[in-house]
Amino acid sequence: MSNSADPTYYYRHSGLLVRSAIKLPEWEAFAQADPAQDPDIVIAFGDALARTPEQLPSGDRKGIHFSVADVGRWSIARGESIVIEPIVGAPEAELRLFTLGSAWGAAGYQRGLAMLHGSSVRTGGKTLLFCGAQEAGKSTIAAALVERDGLLVADDLSRVDPPAADGGSAHIWPSSSRMKLWDEAIDHLGWRGRVVQRDHFRTQKYHLAMDAPVAEEPLPLDAIVLLGWGEGRNLDRLAGGEAVREVLQASCYRPEMLDLMGRTAEQATMVSRIVAATPVYRLVRPRDFARLDEVCRLIEGL
Repeated sequence: MSNSADPTYYYRHSGLLVRSAIKLPEWEAFAQADPAQDPDIVIAFGDALARTPEQLPSGDRKGIHFSVADVGRWSIARGESIVIEPIVGAPEAELRLFTLGSAWGAAGYQRGLAMLHGSSVRTGGKTLLFCGAQEAGKSTIAAALVERDGLLVADDLSRVDPPAADGGSAHIWPSSSRMKLWDEAIDHLGWRGRVVQRDHFRTQKYHLAMDAPVAEEPLPLDAIVLLGWGEGRNLDRLAGGEAVREVLQASCYRPEMLDLMGRTAEQATMVSRIVAATPVYRLVRPRDFARLDEVCRLIEGL
């Protein structure tokens, strides 16, 4: 943090140096001393607003805008700046939520990065990314593996780099030292002491503090696991076009922003390259916490 009257905070996140006018406790593990170099992305405050209506993302390749009723308005430009115009009196926790969610995702897309929605854990020397529809249990599976001595890599949104042109692995950047879990999962794991705050959208979901990320540099991505619910318990490998389609559907974050930027095809191409270098599995399991350890053992078998 600088010593100016208006504090400035620095973070190195997803391989990018970020200068922020708002303190980001969610990124505390990525905090940096004031560096002697220009930032890649600047997060700044604009004018405070008396009110703002809900506004879905709008804009084009150069700039994206959206607003959240009673919270604020965000403008993201060229993958270099995020400007927050807060509603007077808006809680900082809510300003951070949308800055590190939709605004950060838009900045990544503007920079031409593959941004995948999911939870990632390193277990048994392998790094796995869990993707799926809303409430597919991505964070619950990740948390259960962490409880079994796994290490959290990411929760919610991650930069994943396709393999180099001459081959090799895709790589995922560690991006989280917090998780979001439902009440029931928190109680099953005995993690009530990790709770930091209630989620903005869901009264029975909470943000939890975790250990520092497993690494500062990107990790080879060893497998992508697509989650679904069912009566049985099956882990099947997908291949070819089916694997690409399923991963795109399960991992795409705010696809409407990609459409506005004209980058949908670009994202699909990067995901295709990631899938070509990474085994993809579909995991179907029952909604039964009593069988969670059994499911974890199946995953660890990968």
